[in-house]
Amino acid sequence: MSIYLDYNSSTPIDHRVLAKMIDIYKGPYGNADSRTHDYGAAARNVVETARSHVADLLAVAKDEVYFTSGATESNNIAIQGLSDFAAKTGKKHIISSSIEHKAIINTLKHMETLGYEVTFLDPESDGRISAEKMLRLVHNDTLLVCLMHINNETGIIQPIQSVGEGLKDSGVLFHVDATQSVGKLVEELRATTYTSLSLSAHKIGGPQGVGAIILKRQGYRRSPVKGIMFGGQQEHGIRPGTIPVALVAGLGEACRLASSDYEENLAKCSEIKDELMSLLG
Repeated sequence: MSIYLDYNSSTPIDHRVLAKMIDIYKGPYGNADSRTHDYGAAARNVVETARSHVADLLAVAKDEVYFTSGATESNNIAIQGLSDFAAKTGKKHIISSSIEHKAIINTLKHMETLGYEVTFLDPESDGRISAEKMLRLVHNDTLLVCLMHINNETGIIQPIQSVGEGLKDSGVLFHVDATQSVGKLVEELRATTYTSLSLSAHKIGGPQGVGAIILKRQGYRRSPVKGIMFGGQQEHGIRPGTIPVALVAGLGEACRLASSDYEENLAKCSEIKDELMSLLG
């Protein structure tokens, strides 16, 4: 008999999340962007409730949350969606680490083919990126810095707070791939300065196929990130296409549960880690 332990790849769906989604699949039936009847309004209410749960977990404004199909799409939007801003400002230098997820690495390699300069910083011997070295790579043409919070292969926690603080007044945008840390290192994410952040529902007991990108306002200005697909004006054009109401509700419920349970979950994980280390010792 096997035991599933690959939670960094995908978690089993929480039974409370599944129950919420089944209720939504049974109704309301409307398109959340149909504004001419009650069915659409009911679906919109589900979506906006879920948006509030995501915002509460991350301590961001509700209108800074945009739903996507998952972190891979969110990462692509955060990077490719800056093309117009890069052309306007003339900044085409991007800094990242050499141990990012392929959703970042391969997107940045694509940007290189479009004339962008990309600097990949190698980790130190302990697997951790040096915040000081990363910040020293910033120059006048730097558009964006990308850094994952927790490495999906090694579990190493990267210094996003130090990098975010160092970039705060520089005018350089900072994207955090928080796929492995959302719902876990809650307080650390809430205290980090960044301009965009990506997440997936299926890493925190939610369904596969849905996620979000956080695009923080710069003062009163919206993020310079724009959508990379064309269609309707769903999600303010950042992610056009009919919103999958039940999936979004699942993400929202997973975030709501994480907000209430994360301290207890951290304590349980710490106990399990201590017991495992004692057995190995």
